[in-house]
Amino acid sequence: MLLAILAFVTIAARAQTTTPTSGTTTEMVPRLVKFSGHIDSVSSTTVGVTFALYSQQTGGTPLWLETQNVTVNANGYYSVYLGANSTNGVPLDVFSSTQAQWLGVQPAGQAEQPRVLLVSVPYALKAADADTLGGQPLSAFVLSSGSTSSGSSSTTTVPTVRVAEGAQSTLTGGGSTNMVSKFDSSGTNLVNSSIFDGGNGIGIGTTTPSFALDIQNTDSSGAGAQLLRLQTPSSNGARIFFSSTGTNGRSYGIGSNFIQGNGEFGIYDYTGGAPRMVINTSGYMGLGVTNPQYLLDIATTDTTAAGANLLNLTTPSVNGAKLMFSSTAANGRTFGIGTNFLLGQGEFGIYDYTANTSRFVISSTGNVGIGTTTPDDLLTVKNGNLSVLNGAIKFSDRTVQSTAALPLTGGTMTGTISFAAGQTFPGANGVNSFNSRTGAVTPATGDYSFPQLTGTASWSQLPAGVISSSGSYADPTWITSISAGKITGTLGASQIGSVNASSITGTLGSAQIGSVNASAITGTLPPTQIAGTAATLGANTFAGNQTINNGSLLLNAAATVPSVIAACSGTCATPIGAIYGSSTNYNGVYGTTASSSSAGVYGASTGSGTGTVGYSASGTGVYGIGASYGVQGTSTYSHGVYGATTSAGYAGVYGSGSSYGVWGGTSSGYGVYGTSNSGNAGLFATGAITPQHTNASLQVESGSTLGEGASISIDNSANTSAVLKLQLTAAAMSNNFLVCSNNGVQKCHIDSQGTYSTGSDFAEAVPARPSAIAYEPGDVLVISAAGRSVERTKRPYSRRVMGVYSTRPGVLGAEKGGGITRVDAGDVPVAVIGIVPTKVSTENGPVAAGDLLVTSSLPGYAMKGTDWDRMHGAVVGKALEPLTTEKGVIRVLVTLQ
Repeated sequence: MLLAILAFVTIAARAQTTTPTSGTTTEMVPRLVKFSGHIDSVSSTTVGVTFALYSQQTGGTPLWLETQNVTVNANGYYSVYLGANSTNGVPLDVFSSTQAQWLGVQPAGQAEQPRVLLVSVPYALKAADADTLGGQPLSAFVLSSGSTSSGSSSTTTVPTVRVAEGAQSTLTGGGSTNMVSKFDSSGTNLVNSSIFDGGNGIGIGTTTPSFALDIQNTDSSGAGAQLLRLQTPSSNGARIFFSSTGTNGRSYGIGSNFIQGNGEFGIYDYTGGAPRMVINTSGYMGLGVTNPQYLLDIATTDTTAAGANLLNLTTPSVNGAKLMFSSTAANGRTFGIGTNFLLGQGEFGIYDYTANTSRFVISSTGNVGIGTTTPDDLLTVKNGNLSVLNGAIKFSDRTVQSTAALPLTGGTMTGTISFAAGQTFPGANGVNSFNSRTGAVTPATGDYSFPQLTGTASWSQLPAGVISSSGSYADPTWITSISAGKITGTLGASQIGSVNASSITGTLGSAQIGSVNASAITGTLPPTQIAGTAATLGANTFAGNQTINNGSLLLNAAATVPSVIAACSGTCATPIGAIYGSSTNYNGVYGTTASSSSAGVYGASTGSGTGTVGYSASGTGVYGIGASYGVQGTSTYSHGVYGATTSAGYAGVYGSGSSYGVWGGTSSGYGVYGTSNSGNAGLFATGAITPQHTNASLQVESGSTLGEGASISIDNSANTSAVLKLQLTAAAMSNNFLVCSNNGVQKCHIDSQGTYSTGSDFAEAVPARPSAIAYEPGDVLVISAAGRSVERTKRPYSRRVMGVYSTRPGVLGAEKGGGITRVDAGDVPVAVIGIVPTKVSTENGPVAAGDLLVTSSLPGYAMKGTDWDRMHGAVVGKALEPLTTEKGVIRVLVTLQ
């Protein structure tokens, strides 16, 4: 699109003459007109361009034309002198006849650009004839008279020239060297303007410009701030373009409303193809972000080490460097954070300016102070308490202390108290009092007859009478914990809270053992209830059924459970599995693990059975949760994992894991098989935070930040079957084969006849120039001259039109070559056929339904086409609805013609 600016700096406006003598001829200044313009998408620095003068805006025969080879810069701009290739320049008569009204420019290989209306300046060419009458100099009309006899000098009589009434016969005044002149308020006197042109730069308000354009103002009032304003009604905003063609030079644009079109002010890096700074309409500034959410919003996409460098505050001030945070709201306070500003000793700190006190300090040696600016230790807290809530303090010996108080005045003491060699308790004289005795007391036999011993008692701490020398337990008291190296005697009918013996070889009587953590229990266990849940059992043989009431059996590390053969409830026959579970009210099989390499439930069968089988009438058949695999099962001839349920709200198989929710493998049969008669999923695998149960036979959910929700593949090249097969088993069925939705809104489907329904157009993914961020759905796009990309255009009837930025394509082509299909970040979907909401203007008249549309002079907008000679190859589509307003978005059937 041509951005033409007529800059008629000096036009051959007056004749240069010598002293009028006989035979004198008039030497005319060349009749040249300086013209500057722009050509889009050029591949060479030299372009052939034809310039023509017309009497009308479109059509017609040129009054004058000329072709020149023009030189364009890296951004497509150029300057030429019209008439330079003609002997006599631009003919005067094309302006004297007042017919030349429009200038047309047509680069080689391109259509003529929109014609430019000529203003009054070019008619100054007619002024070249102002010093002549009928083409003759004024001296030709001077009347000569003979010498008079009455004097020694001769007089030449010049006839009086009448000037039209109201016209000025002379110009007065003058100007200074290199100052551009202007008329004063009288309209007759020439005076200096504020523009200075010394050849090395133009100065406005200064006669010593330091730049190509130097604007200065000495007005110190408020009005003196008004130096320069750029204003345009263009939807592309207003901007100034800065481009350096030197080594490592870059091109930048700065202005308003030209990056996003949302009223923002910004700086755009055209070399890097990215915005560098944006200030939105809320006054928020973004660096590296186009939608700032804070007064200063800094972001980077650099994942390297350099990407951590977001903001640097450096100062040589002796008062250090700090950031101030101040809230003027009710109860608001003012804080400062920074370095070297509290003490000037290289510290980092936080200062409360409201309370005028330091809150936090890190000294130059790394010590941290809270309530003090001179911490002596790694952490120093002064003038306050250090609280540890819901936790404890861990010391260097890895011990943990949750309280500093010792229950020495009554109550129960738990744990073991150790003393150094030779140390007595509580003082040098030993025990002050014990069992009503005072002084240094030697414990007696009866001193250990406590109602309850809650600590850990070693063998030496149990005197005779409690456990005899033969190991018999004699005192019928409740010993909560026993850590004897070996108990070989008989433990009687008492309640033992916890047994931690390394070996118990004797007989345990009819006692309730709360928790068994023995490494080996080789004796006889009578019909006793073991109430604990953390017992570690050695090698044991279970003969007959084992019952665990009100508790769970946990398998840790590499523990296994022998195979069980049992009849299946419900509809199944007689399953044979490595793990089999059946339940009426709970999960048939339930397992969890925190290991990243194990499964919550794992079963394997190398015969004809099933790896993992579970059945439940009120719960989940197989339920597993694992850090890696939730449920895993393998089988050679049957099912890897089999689960069934008749309970509403549960699944035949349920698995949750970071790698696989359910994993099943088989050589013959189903890898994973699940059934449900409750209306919920027979097979349910999830990684979701909050599973959403549906009525689907198969349900898969994922809440992971990586990986697909479901993946189906064929790994054997000899398998020629379909990867996924969708079937309706009866011809009369009207179910959809496939339905896809987003947050409950249906986006596409395949009906029972195989019809695929989705968006309304076919689009191609094409890179956009200079960046996809500058475009929006509905934009009319053309092929860039460089090819392989699209852009907006200001050229009406452009034959490079490609399509419309699709709002919701039904099919998106994204061929990148070499069989690769990919949509890149810089691509936009360009609809080439189909019904698309399109931006349209009425610059060529109101649009009616059925009108053919072409590109307009408004970038990104289409208009009604009326010039049939120019419409061939330029039609983007047909309007499906009318448009009478200046511009808007209407539905258009995109059909390139």
